[in-house]
Amino acid sequence: MVTKEPVQAAYERSDWCVVPAGGVAGEAMVALVLADAFLQKFGEIRWRRCGGTSRAMANKSTSSKGSTVTAETPMVVASKGKIYPIVKYGDPVLEKPAATITKFDAELEQLVEDMFASMYAANGVGLAAPQIGKSIRLAVVDVTLGKNPEAKIVLVNPEIIHAEGEVREEEGCLSVPGFRGYVVRPQFVTVRAQNAKGETFEIRGENLLARAFCHEIDHLHGIFIFDAPEHAEA
Repeated sequence: MVTKEPVQAAYERSDWCVVPAGGVAGEAMVALVLADAFLQKFGEIRWRRCGGTSRAMANKSTSSKGSTVTAETPMVVASKGKIYPIVKYGDPVLEKPAATITKFDAELEQLVEDMFASMYAANGVGLAAPQIGKSIRLAVVDVTLGKNPEAKIVLVNPEIIHAEGEVREEEGCLSVPGFRGYVVRPQFVTVRAQNAKGETFEIRGENLLARAFCHEIDHLHGIFIFDAPEHAEA
């Protein structure tokens, strides 16, 4: 998940995305075509659960407090990890459920560092492992764009255990450069996951952080923000 702006999000402890600042002209044209077709056919996606999207709605101009942003120059955060290219929409690895992680070792910890480095390089606030070609249940999130090291969140084998409220905001995706669409997501979610050492924890996110959790966990189910509206509730 990506963002161009500084953001504020609340979270308690017990990868959505921003539109890239620049990009290849061909990718931008594809994104515009996708966006136009999506908005004409579906309008807005309404969330039913993380791991699945629900019904399309007419495009209305309501917005939530707490996840608004103001444009600024995208920032790239220095990181010791390897920078992977972002896998684009249409690659089969993005269309299948990712495998559960059972081995917690130095290799996994290094992959986490690599994912943060890749996310920051792409100006993202969230990144799921399938987006760098690895079909495993791992995601990283940092809605501060690297400004606060304590805001870095690692989600191994995450699941949503509670959701409440409803917020309509624009979303983009690192795997679909240039695309943005309105998506209705929960205002609050609680996630149960493991860290890179295999320790289980719960974390509650609000507004943008909740949206990032849902977006990245959807990726771990092989689901995009504009996928499967035909299966939505009436």
